[in-house]
Amino acid sequence: MLTGKVTPSGKLTDTLADSYAAYPSSATFNQSDDAVDYTEDIYVGYRYFETLPDQQQHVNYPFGFGLSYTTFALTDATVTDSPAAYQVSVAVTNTGACAGQEVVQLYLAAPQGKLGKPHRSLVAFAKTRILQPGETQQVQLTVQLSDCASFDDLGVVAKAAMILEAGDYQFYLGTDVRSAALLPVTHVEPATRIVRQLHDYCAPNQLAQRLTASGAMQALPTGPQPPEYSVGDPGPHHAPFQLPVAEWLDQGARSPARSRGNWQMSPPEQPRSATSSPNSPTATWCTCCVASPASAPLTPAGLGRCPTTASPI
Repeated sequence: MLTGKVTPSGKLTDTLADSYAAYPSSATFNQSDDAVDYTEDIYVGYRYFETLPDQQQHVNYPFGFGLSYTTFALTDATVTDSPAAYQVSVAVTNTGACAGQEVVQLYLAAPQGKLGKPHRSLVAFAKTRILQPGETQQVQLTVQLSDCASFDDLGVVAKAAMILEAGDYQFYLGTDVRSAALLPVTHVEPATRIVRQLHDYCAPNQLAQRLTASGAMQALPTGPQPPEYSVGDPGPHHAPFQLPVAEWLDQGARSPARSRGNWQMSPPEQPRSATSSPNSPTATWCTCCVASPASAPLTPAGLGRCPTTASPI
């Protein structure tokens, strides 16, 4: 690579600012040896520098930026829309003298409604094959509208739901977040709607405030929150209550009483059928004693066993 025999084609996964103090976490990161207050919320990295007022000036190298021994041109971008998705097609041409690869990046600018959104969010990207000088490749990127929704954690629209807010959704195409150009298409969402209803199984309850797009801090509710469901109540959206292991770990495997930096593995207090095995694709509850896998002895596969019957749960 140093001799030019190989062309670099990597891209930055971080924003390189002009000083450590420019990062929002610098003020609080070392305040405690026990916990970290992630007050920057969703405004981390480029979402912070591209969104908050007067922060772009502190960026030396933007997210997605990369150097190369050759150059590329993105031309003839077209957008095809459907009720559920947008597909972007663009021609990428190696305009330099060396063979190399380029990464095409698609960013979304969502409306600032009731729920905070970054000014730009990466929604799709694709890397070309190794292109010889003068060679062109057509690259396609697809974004689902459901992936443009925001999680409503406080119930501003609907608590614990993915919300697609009303307004204009614009797309930017380029090779880094800063140089991406606006595409001549706008998705107009006529009314705010719920894309998916989820549940609060393990909501944080010790963060007192968080950053907003304006730079102001938003106060948050703290302390124990009332449980969404009680033992034996499958809830209005579950019948019966059974989740894939991956979703169980992602949504329900952390205690509602956890503190920042202290994630305790314990599933939500929900009864489940004792039909699984250590190799089962689902995590289930014991029906005879409503035992929790967090408190029961573990199987080799990491799931609990019923203290009464020794059956895997």
